Amino acid sequence: MNSELKFPIYGCFTSKRGTFWHYCIYGDLIVEQWHSTTKRVTGGWKQGNDVYSPKCTKELKLYIKEKYGIEVRDI
Repeated sequence: MNSELKFPIYGCFTSKRGTFWHYCIYGDLIVEQWHSTTKRVTGGWKQGNDVYSPKCTKELKLYIKEKYGIEVRDI
């Protein structure tokens, strides 16, 4: 593991399906993953609740491994 990393690490990436995901990597290498929602309402758009992924996606695990060089775990 890279000793220069300062935890927690916050970041974001766009999946192949076009979803803009946020993530947080904690010191014990557990990852939280979520994205925001936007709803169409009368008169415009409204920010909805965040949607949390029950477990880290394979795509995010691969992204983190390539970017930081670490293996992460699910919650």
